[in-house]
Amino acid sequence: MRRRLIFFLTCLGLLALIIIIPYRTTLVRAGMISLCCLAWAGLMALAYRHKVLRIGLIAATAATGLLLVINNSRIPDSDGLRRTFVERLEDYDGVRYVYGGENHRGVDCSGLVRAAMVRTLVEHGVTSLDSEMLRSAFTLWWHDTNAIQLGKGANGLTLPIGDGSPMPMRAAQNVRPGDLAVTTSGSHVLAYLGNQRWIEADPDVAHVQIVDLNTSPIAGQEVLLVAWRWLR
Repeated sequence: MRRRLIFFLTCLGLLALIIIIPYRTTLVRAGMISLCCLAWAGLMALAYRHKVLRIGLIAATAATGLLLVINNSRIPDSDGLRRTFVERLEDYDGVRYVYGGENHRGVDCSGLVRAAMVRTLVEHGVTSLDSEMLRSAFTLWWHDTNAIQLGKGANGLTLPIGDGSPMPMRAAQNVRPGDLAVTTSGSHVLAYLGNQRWIEADPDVAHVQIVDLNTSPIAGQEVLLVAWRWLR
């Protein structure tokens, strides 16, 4: 029993450590999944001699698995998703810039919009028990997507706004909160918050900031306007 407890706590500690680290690569994500499975196995081993607890864990695991595999998708509440997405974006205001980062310990420009969208999909997927939304959250989390890919559709994850032609940000029309602007160079992506405010993880200032289009030099930049497909 002592060895099982040490194994479980070790897996749990390593998982907590890897979650805190801001960097996200395929190897890090695979490590997180592996540690989750090992921690679950360790917990099952601890609960093996306790029938009620063992049955409860098995039932919870089965229910979670069933939720993730059944096809019970609903028509997304795009307006609700937009509001939540904007709120999650604003949660990162002031977070330090870390290239390859995707959490509150550090984030880059594409990591900012991806992390906020993943959180949005998870929240709405759990509250509505929408398995398709939860699967979409996992897909978006697992597959790294940079600014260039976001501007080009990211294999169907983003859709163009308007005719998809590049334009100066100050000339952008029909932009709604939650829409994204990708510079034509593909080096940067910003998200619209409304009222001429945009949020970005800017390497030049080394943190996430909210900028006013009326006073910011980014107004003259050429961008491609896109939106996450769940928000359309």
